[in-house]
Order: sequence, then C-alpha cells, then structure tokens
Amino acid sequence: MDKAEVSNGSWLEYMQDRMNEPDFDSSHIKQLYPRMDIWKKSYPTDFSDLGFYENYPVVAVSFPQVLDYCKWRSNKISAKRKSKIVYKLPNFEHFYLAANQNSDSPAADLYSTKFDHRRNFIGICDNAAEMTDIEGLAVNGFFGDDCLDSLRYRNYDQRLGFRCIAYFNK
Repeated sequence: MDKAEVSNGSWLEYMQDRMNEPDFDSSHIKQLYPRMDIWKKSYPTDFSDLGFYENYPVVAVSFPQVLDYCKWRSNKISAKRKSKIVYKLPNFEHFYLAANQNSDSPAADLYSTKFDHRRNFIGICDNAAEMTDIEGLAVNGFFGDDCLDSLRYRNYDQRLGFRCIAYFNK
C-alpha cells in the first residue's frame, strides 16, 4: 500500500505520460485534469506549476479517473519491473490495518512507485479523506470523529484523495 496519498506531482506525471501516448486523442485532455474549479479551492496555484503543493494529495478527481490512473500505473511499473503488478484502490480492511500499522499485514508491506520499503503510513488519519475500492465510499480521514468511519461522496471533492495498493503476480 502506498505510504501516502497520490500526490499532485504524481498525477501531473500521469497526465503528461498519457498525453504522450501515440494513440492519445487530444480532445480528451480535459478528462485527465482534476476538476479545476474544485481543485483550486484547496490549492491557490496553477496545476501545471505546482511548486509547494507538488507533494500534497491530488483532489477533485473522479472514481473513473482514479481507476484509469491505477491502470496506467500498473502498466508503467509492470514494464519497469518486468513482472505483472496490478494497482487498485484499497478496501476498508487495508485502511484499518495500515492505520493500526499491523506489521503482519500485507497492507503494511509498502511498495510505492519508488519501491520505498518503509512503514508508517502518512495521512490516513490526518489528511484528505480517501477513496476505497467501492465507488462513492471513502474513509473519513480527519473529517470525522473516527478517521476510519465511512464517508459517502458523489464524484469530485476538494477534500477527497486516494492511494493505491499493489498486487503482485507470482
């Protein structure tokens, strides 16, 4: 499971990579961006010049956009590693285990895009709410009495981010 939420910088890398794909249709470029009117409620800058906000969680993205990000990341990392790695959104159990830093949990065995093997997840209980693998359902983050309470959302939200979990094929 990712150590932290997917950042604005990682999302920008995804966008740039997708736009450079040979079969990319430039008429779909707006579909790659976060919904900017909502994103700007959290970040007072231009998305192409993130500066200070590069490592902050990307917000104002939709569930379908996040699934496309996971697919893109799966392909990108699998090609680098020369083995099949599938990225998906975590479920509630993954968040619970990560929040409790259960070292026996597969969720606590980190594998980020940079293959950083440190424990201590960042932001689960003190940052943005986060999407789960169920569309419209997120973990609360710091927006509720209990950070692992469920939160219903409708699509784009300035307080909703996500992180991925990797599955390895043997």
